[in-house]
Amino acid sequence: MRTFIPYLSILFFLSILMGCTSTGVHENTASAKEESIKVNAIYIGLIDSHSIEVIIDQTPTALQISEEQYKTLESVPTNTPVTITYTFQKSTSQNILDDIEISE
Repeated sequence: MRTFIPYLSILFFLSILMGCTSTGVHENTASAKEESIKVNAIYIGLIDSHSIEVIIDQTPTALQISEEQYKTLESVPTNTPVTITYTFQKSTSQNILDDIEISE
């Protein structure tokens, strides 16, 4: 009986350690995998200096933009057909504009 207790204690300790290390790993790798989405849209215009509004499948959608993108997009007229590539950032629930092409 005395030899059984140390083995049981070691197994209990190891099971606790394994449980602690496995909880956060899957969440971090799942949130790190954010895919780019490419769609046709209608450019509505600038919301402010760091976001735009587009219509995707008849739904108004806001996208975060960079300073460079702002300089390019401030001269694009409203209701311009575009093809956009964006990423949905799960951690902030924001759509981030990766690329925009003006359709002609």
